[in-house]
Amino acid sequence: QGIVTGGWPHAAEWLVLHPGEQLAAPEPDAGSEVRLYRGLDWGILKDADAESALYVTVRGGTTDVPHGHRDLLSFHCVVGNEKLISNLSPDEYLDTTFSPRREELFEITPASKNTILINGVGIASGSALDSTDIVQLPGAEGLRLEATSAMSVMRDGPAALFCGRLFLLLDEHALLIIDRAMLPHPGRIESRMHTFADVTPSDCSAVLRGGESVLTVAYAATVPALLVSATTAPTTPTAASATVLRWCTEGSDRQDTTLATLLSPGSVPAGVEVRLDGEVVRIDVEIGGACRSIVLQPDLFLVNPKDTHEA
Repeated sequence: QGIVTGGWPHAAEWLVLHPGEQLAAPEPDAGSEVRLYRGLDWGILKDADAESALYVTVRGGTTDVPHGHRDLLSFHCVVGNEKLISNLSPDEYLDTTFSPRREELFEITPASKNTILINGVGIASGSALDSTDIVQLPGAEGLRLEATSAMSVMRDGPAALFCGRLFLLLDEHALLIIDRAMLPHPGRIESRMHTFADVTPSDCSAVLRGGESVLTVAYAATVPALLVSATTAPTTPTAASATVLRWCTEGSDRQDTTLATLLSPGSVPAGVEVRLDGEVVRIDVEIGGACRSIVLQPDLFLVNPKDTHEA
């Protein structure tokens, strides 16, 4: 028994396929976990030990699937029982939804997803990620996604020499996202998120408030960057508009950029800094007075899995 959502086709399928036995109630969720579903190459990161549980799904794999969206590298984030960060999807089927012009619909494009944009565009049509892997270090575990080839080509060669995204679930009950792009020519990089929660932005941070849950977001970059909020214009005019949080390079004159986003459930003060330190990328995180440093290679693989914790 359970609650079936959706229209009558969903209910009919449940009735046809139901084994006729009452299922046992699921055990309470607990602990932290990072899982990658090979074949699909989609991942989950969950931290159910926190006072406000944190659940994140990560989109790897390929766009070459039926009814697919151009949403590689994107993610959804649930805090407690509320989805506070989500990709946008169509609210209705139109004649264009399954036509050759499907990918012109806003809700299908990378611009409507929680992903990386290079010079205003995201992953290309019919693309796949180069790799999706689980990574581990003391006090953190996550997923590394590389999308260099998925960014396809520009006017005279590849759009990116490297494009990758690293999701790290920290023991401090927070999620750290590292975006890195190296371009053949100067350009603009953006990390984008969508939310239907109430948003209070500041210079390099924002607080998202749902009905019950709160999420604190902190940003950093290795180059001058700015946080800009916007409102979406959904294809269906009666659909709710989302708030877009856009963490962007200030100019379009950068070839090597690393952006950091820290998602911390609750309203405890949190901050992040990222900098190039010789041949490595160093990220410093502070949450409620606890500090740690993470060191990465330029391709977002881990360097010397030693991190520091300070009271």
